[in-house]
Amino acid sequence: MEVKTKGHRFNKTNDNIGWAGWSWNPVTGCKHGCPYCYAKDIAMRFFGTFEPQIHPERLEAPAHTKPNRNIPGKDRVFVGSMCDLFGSWVPNEWIYKVLDQVEKHPEWTFLFLTKNPRRYESIVFPDNAWIGATVDTQARVKPAEEAMEKANARIKFVSCEPLMGRVIFERPELFDWFLIGSKSEGAKKVQPDSRWTQGIIAQARGAGKKVWLKDNLTPLDDQPLIQESPEPEAGGGSRDD
Repeated sequence: MEVKTKGHRFNKTNDNIGWAGWSWNPVTGCKHGCPYCYAKDIAMRFFGTFEPQIHPERLEAPAHTKPNRNIPGKDRVFVGSMCDLFGSWVPNEWIYKVLDQVEKHPEWTFLFLTKNPRRYESIVFPDNAWIGATVDTQARVKPAEEAMEKANARIKFVSCEPLMGRVIFERPELFDWFLIGSKSEGAKKVQPDSRWTQGIIAQARGAGKKVWLKDNLTPLDDQPLIQESPEPEAGGGSRDD
């Protein structure tokens, strides 16, 4: 059971983010304008805006939530489920305020995800930061690979969600982890072509890398979803063992 203290804390995730036990949004808002953005729908419904902004009071959350390393994924935090922290419009100051907290709290593993991975290249990430790039179409493959080749982080991953078409990686070995998910349209989950999913799994396996199929996917061939971590010994676990 997690031990909590007073003050701003992380939010518990649901099955849509099963690979991390918590989410943290010290920054919210985005300007990518993706037509499938669930975060914008949520923000507009509850707050009436999706303009980027920082919430300084939320920066204290790592100090006020305690991880449970006995439960897989409960020491992992997805940073920015309601934003793209590395979008071109985000001031460097905001990013470094967040990374300062990451470095101060090695008891947590923080996961970052962006559609602008080139910005990773200028940052030296703490060891407890995992960095990811979204690849929903083939056009995003090359920018993601070029950025990850230069980025300085211990764990690098790619998120293929929503998977909008067939994707072929030139250098799958650059990524430690492949996440694959469906497209959400409210309660409806639009499934990717199973051949697209199988293709990415084959590429990951060929490079000796881990795979996580999100809970919003329909199981392939009625088999349990593959849900592996790049560091199972650190509490990540694998539900397909």
